[in-house]
Amino acid sequence: MGIGRTFPFAQQIAVGTLIGFVVSGERRQFPKQHELFLMLALWVIFGLSTIFALEPEAAYDRLVQISKILLMVFVSTALINTEERLRQLMRVIALSLGFHALKQASSQSRPVAISCLGP
Repeated sequence: MGIGRTFPFAQQIAVGTLIGFVVSGERRQFPKQHELFLMLALWVIFGLSTIFALEPEAAYDRLVQISKILLMVFVSTALINTEERLRQLMRVIALSLGFHALKQASSQSRPVAISCLGP
């Protein structure tokens, strides 16, 4: 077991992104799209349903997790505001998927006995 299994990579990337978002001198504006307003309304509904939940502790934990995801979605929509930035994001996603596919394929190169038991 290496450090890669327990290190909070997503948290580190999110913190760096948020710091860059705040510190950068570039003027950013959230796009005014219906979908973003609907996601914001959904976030408010999640908050209200957490207040009235039957198990508030579990609901609060889930709200915190969902809030982190939605926060990064909103920040991403403000950061990716040109076609070139969208293309760069797509390249990074494609290269990441390709890297993980190659890594998985290389670990699968040794023969593995697989048995399929059916009904």
